[in-house]
Amino acid sequence: MKQDILRRLPSVDEVMNMPEVSRLCDEHDRETVVRAVRAVIDSVRTEIVGGAEPTVDAASVAECTAAHL
Repeated sequence: MKQDILRRLPSVDEVMNMPEVSRLCDEHDRETVVRAVRAVIDSVRTEIVGGAEPTVDAASVAECTAAHL
């Protein structure tokens, strides 16, 4: 079950290619945004391993990334 959820996690590239994340690169340098995306994905991965079943689509990661910045 956890493996199925983990497989659905989007890649950093998938999230970075989203228009809303591209716009974040206009406000912050690209490396800062990439680090934020990675941090959000790592956080979601930790939640999954801990037994939670969070939303794992690219849009939710993008939204959390914007809030993280």
